[in-house]
Amino acid sequence: MKVIILDNGLHRKGDHSYAINSALFNRLRELKVLTTIYSFEKVDEQVRADLPCIPHFKCLLYDRIGLNRIQIFLRRIAANLNLSIRISNPSERTNAIYLNRSFYKDLARLPDEIWQGDNIVLFTGIMQHQLIGMARFLRERKSFVEAKVVCQLMFDPSWLPWGALARRGTSLYRAAFRLLKPQIGKTVFFTTENEHLERVYKTRFGVKPGLLPIPLCGARECKPPDAPIQVGFFGYSKTEKGFHLLPEAIKQCLAARPDLQFRVQIQHHENEPETIAADQALRQIPTLQVFDGDLSADDFAAATAPLDVMLLPYNQTFFGTRGSGLYIESISAGRLIVAAEGIWAARGIEAGDAVGIVFSPYTSEALAHALLRLCSNFNESRALARAKAAAHARANSIEAYVEALFNITVGSTTGPQTDKPSPS
Repeated sequence: MKVIILDNGLHRKGDHSYAINSALFNRLRELKVLTTIYSFEKVDEQVRADLPCIPHFKCLLYDRIGLNRIQIFLRRIAANLNLSIRISNPSERTNAIYLNRSFYKDLARLPDEIWQGDNIVLFTGIMQHQLIGMARFLRERKSFVEAKVVCQLMFDPSWLPWGALARRGTSLYRAAFRLLKPQIGKTVFFTTENEHLERVYKTRFGVKPGLLPIPLCGARECKPPDAPIQVGFFGYSKTEKGFHLLPEAIKQCLAARPDLQFRVQIQHHENEPETIAADQALRQIPTLQVFDGDLSADDFAAATAPLDVMLLPYNQTFFGTRGSGLYIESISAGRLIVAAEGIWAARGIEAGDAVGIVFSPYTSEALAHALLRLCSNFNESRALARAKAAAHARANSIEAYVEALFNITVGSTTGPQTDKPSPS
């Protein structure tokens, strides 16, 4: 048996895909399982130096077509000059057609033997821009595919890579599941990272995904006694994640509690005016510690180790059911969490799975107020968070991820894992 990882999101060392692939490859090697990884065609040399992968996929997981260089340049200039300029989003239909077609061709170029025998073929992340292409490929080669194919559904069907809600997402997912219905539960298995997304696919499409937890990739805690409270925001900088709320929220917090210390990772591609403005404003805060650009897994772990509180001010519209590696790692490191109302992390806090506070409305003022409230009862809350850490870390370890991966493919002759979908 071999495990073949197909990940067109594997591009840079600072990406979530790199951390998962690295941990997964090392764990499978410990288990003496042969593993092959196929990555994005233009994967960085730093990744290839650390992780044996084969450059393959022509389009990146988050690729989009429709914004040319001139439009991106105009957006950047407008942001720097604080001008308002409207450039329409890419065409959802055009992107779905082009990117799925490209994905289909990429799968067709893979060696035939990976689909044979007792192999496990793992798509570590997939959405509507790959799902139709994958479904067409597997349906056309139904009699040829013997391997167990596991597909991690990363997002709600409404999610798009350019900060808009998908109008065609539901129909694309439904079409893919219809194509694959004879194979689901036999050679094709869908998974999600949390129970909220699982419920979406079960009720809307009649597909029952398995749970494949987000594997931790270096969560650690290193807090000297009596040190100042440290608060962090890490990950990609964009309005979907509330990056634009940070400057004013941090200023208000520091005005009330000058003893607070903030650490912020700034990592973006200069294509959002609000993000560029927030970037500039954050760098004017004297006591703020900035971490620029991509961070390797080790650098990320070291940068987040001193944190007491992780900020997750993600937009409910785009992150309602979507999981978060930062959320999982924060719980497992005994950190407190500040989360926007309506997102998965907020539900976890309300259910008692995590310790923190939920803020609403979606404003800088509400974010600052929530953080200050959390800090006012810090010692008691932190003790409770630490008590939850160890068990949560075990449940979301790379060992648990690999065990779940193998369990999902066991009993594959029991028939399709499908229910009758809801009429919605």
